[in-house]
Amino acid sequence: MPVNSHHAKYDEMLLKWQRCRDVLAGSDAVKERGEEYLPKLTGQSKDSYEAYRKRALFYGAVGRTIQGLTGMVFRKEVSVVGVPDDLLYLLDDVTYTGVPLQGFAKVAFEENAKIGRGGIWVDWPKEEGQRPYVVLYRAEQIIKWRVRRVKGRMVCALVILEESVEEDDPNDEFEYYCETQYRVLLLRDNQYVVQLWRQAEDTKTKEGKLWVMREELIPTKLNKPLDYIPFVPIGSDSIEINNVQDPPILAMVDVVLSHYRSSADLENGRHWAGIPQPWLAGFPESKE
Repeated sequence: MPVNSHHAKYDEMLLKWQRCRDVLAGSDAVKERGEEYLPKLTGQSKDSYEAYRKRALFYGAVGRTIQGLTGMVFRKEVSVVGVPDDLLYLLDDVTYTGVPLQGFAKVAFEENAKIGRGGIWVDWPKEEGQRPYVVLYRAEQIIKWRVRRVKGRMVCALVILEESVEEDDPNDEFEYYCETQYRVLLLRDNQYVVQLWRQAEDTKTKEGKLWVMREELIPTKLNKPLDYIPFVPIGSDSIEINNVQDPPILAMVDVVLSHYRSSADLENGRHWAGIPQPWLAGFPESKE
């Protein structure tokens, strides 16, 4: 199977995740989906449907709910315990992109409250002078995984992560393009291995360009390979990577979409009922 193949549970949940993302994005995103969330009425023309959709009210309660929950949880700053003094500086920029621990924790919580799934990967670049940092991956980016028993306990043995990498346009110094890349984290002979896969430009099949491994690394700690994958899944009630559950907000999302469809019917009825109807009397029926 190619590196971009999906776990069966991923395919099962993808539409639910997308539904939550659209509702959280707001009215424009939901209405842009058209008939997926608001089916056409019988015999409705394209122009009539456009007017029908525009009249509908979308109530953005879900996004406001997430904001309120996040504010309640982070009304006090995150407490840090047990970090050595010489490593405290890492907490001011845990992502190596300027995001402090407080900000990272807030984003991770919001993602968990929205979708109920994600993952945190820890990396330490091999270049001299670099330091460890963390990366948050969304549920949609964790496309495949596998667990196995090692030394009497179940551990994560494979994680495939989808990434978007910016590349400079060789023909225009002011432009860039995004290329999909897959980061494979795996245990091979109880050694942690990282692989980077991209499509090869000069290979093509009926399914498209072939995916080829561009790089393979074996990260070390004190010059010894790690015997675990430094990736921690997060979930609404578990950190087990196989425990994939419905998003916590899914029920509210479905209620909001139901309200949106009901609003479309109500506003459509008001529109037609509110238009003045001409009525004439006193004319012979034989004449127009």
